[in-house]
Amino acid sequence: MLLPRRTFLRGLGVGMALPLLEAMSPAITKAAEPQSDSSADSNTPRRFAFIYTPNGYNQATFLPTRTGDDWDLPRALEPLAPVREHVTLLTGLDRTFVGGTGVHAQCGACWLTSSPPQETLDGGFPTNITLDQIISQQIGRDTVIPSLELSCNDFTDNKETKYFECISWLSPGCAAGVEKDPRAVFRRLFGKPANRHVRSVLDAVLADAHSLHTRLGTNDRRKLDEYLQSVRETERRIELAEQSAARFSQPPLPEPKGVPENRGDYLRLMAELFVLAFQQDLTRVATLVIDPER
Repeated sequence: MLLPRRTFLRGLGVGMALPLLEAMSPAITKAAEPQSDSSADSNTPRRFAFIYTPNGYNQATFLPTRTGDDWDLPRALEPLAPVREHVTLLTGLDRTFVGGTGVHAQCGACWLTSSPPQETLDGGFPTNITLDQIISQQIGRDTVIPSLELSCNDFTDNKETKYFECISWLSPGCAAGVEKDPRAVFRRLFGKPANRHVRSVLDAVLADAHSLHTRLGTNDRRKLDEYLQSVRETERRIELAEQSAARFSQPPLPEPKGVPENRGDYLRLMAELFVLAFQQDLTRVATLVIDPER
């Protein structure tokens, strides 16, 4: 069968456009075979937190004097004592510096990419997609917020480039937007979604979709199924946001007024929001930059 390019699925008061199908043009390239999802289900979600502190640590208080299972807890890490048996401390890691760019900016920007130093994909920096975003692509669909990117950089100098504070990258040269204002973070976590009482578009056009499905070829049926699934996924995210808003009629902390003047208060507040996002299962992947590289 041959379909017009402007074919719509129709229901009661609803119309939904279709993706480009082979039935709309015989010359369209065959669709690729779908990939199977072999990831195992788990009752306990895994969470991934990446916290970046620039310019190093006081090694005298941070590095243990013993290694192996019997490593000692240095003074700076004493707050981890209750969970020490679950902590693995890696030291001595290094990377190859790429000449021609700032060493400070390179430390943060390339931290989670593991790109080869010769792979200078963006402004002389090997900034490919980062580990947090790779993980988010796999598990981000299960939460209201696929990944959360926070920064405690209250410096407003426009000369400071993205490489100094962005540790999360969606792709080469495309940094994930970081949020620095505690109030904006709070509203993103606990605010009410704009689209309330959204009726399912798919439910409205289901009969027409089923009728069309029986008249399509194998590749087009697969593509139509994938398209409808993506729409259903969007609707599911809206439902998650609505359920989250209902849970947080009384958020676990008052809405912040903005960036605190005291630096310590600022760090504690952003860290608290960072932890709450995990505790309330609003996200399972998050990054936190304590300060930019400078």
